[in-house]
Amino acid sequence: MVIGSVLFLCFTWLAGWAAFYKVPFLFNQSKDLTEYPSLSIIIPARNEAENLPILLKTLQQQQFSPKEIIVSDDNSTDSTIEVAKSYGAQIIEKQPSDSSLGKGAACSRGAEAATGEWLLFMDADTYLESKDSLHHFMRTFERQGRKGVLSVQPYHQVRFLYEQVSIVFNIMVLAGMNTFTFFGDRFVEAGAFGPCLMCTKEQYELVGGHKISRGSIMEDFVLGKKFQESGFPIHLYAGKKVIHFRMYPDGIKQLIEGWSKNFATASQSTDPKVLFLIICWISGGILSGVFLVATLFSSMGYTMFFGVAIYLLYLIQLKVFADRVGQFRFSVLIGYPFLFLFFIALFSWSMIQTHIFKTVTWKGRKLKV
Repeated sequence: MVIGSVLFLCFTWLAGWAAFYKVPFLFNQSKDLTEYPSLSIIIPARNEAENLPILLKTLQQQQFSPKEIIVSDDNSTDSTIEVAKSYGAQIIEKQPSDSSLGKGAACSRGAEAATGEWLLFMDADTYLESKDSLHHFMRTFERQGRKGVLSVQPYHQVRFLYEQVSIVFNIMVLAGMNTFTFFGDRFVEAGAFGPCLMCTKEQYELVGGHKISRGSIMEDFVLGKKFQESGFPIHLYAGKKVIHFRMYPDGIKQLIEGWSKNFATASQSTDPKVLFLIICWISGGILSGVFLVATLFSSMGYTMFFGVAIYLLYLIQLKVFADRVGQFRFSVLIGYPFLFLFFIALFSWSMIQTHIFKTVTWKGRKLKV
């Protein structure tokens, strides 16, 4: 029985590597003197008065200067508009005649006003890590042939203890977006990341832009799928050393609302092979903790070695994964089975909200799924 448990947990551990073995980064793009097309940066914002200064300051420090920075307001009730104006951003306010709400609608209004040849959509809680960050975006998109979507998942900066529980979610975001063949090394993306997305305005308008996702809580998935259906590729990257964000700084309630509002819906777009590997990995992560406790109290002393060894293998693996996606403490990772259990609990709540109640709560709004 012990050997069977060890073999099973080794399989689930390897499943984790298979699901998350390949993560491309932007920071290794070499700098050159290429002249790029004009760039419009579009920032959808709802009550982002605290986050906007951080992002706008880093945009002002870039060596590559965008043609314009557009803040598209989504019925903010704080000083979002005043803050954006103080940094010289162009403001797009929702007109009374426009009943469309949400991020997708704000992105659409911003894109309609944009005059740049390329569009870069950035969430207000993101910020650029270096003065060359925009250059990395431009250079990478140039290398991709200026086609389709370049989408980057920012590196998650955390400060407080409650934010540490996001680690499994951050890993799932990157792992769950990939589809792949077991033979060969060809990855095809299942969608696009919402916080940072670049494309040409011509192709954006050709596929219908964010107009097709107005009212959707998954505007990034809808837009990414539309690009793919139109024959355009999706290129996904991790943003370490280029673009970072702090997702839920306002407390555990905001974190729960943020992750649960769309995670169950997003899982439906995950490739079945990847989903199987993820389920195996999470199951093994929880069972490795159970196996460790069982072997510690076993009458057979040698079994303790297997329990500790499997637990350490998972711990080292999770540390590698964590370093790819965010700034997480190793001391928190030590109790990783509880992080997996929290993920399952919140994922279950997301399923209940999106599939039974058909509504989610985000930034003071009840949104229909």
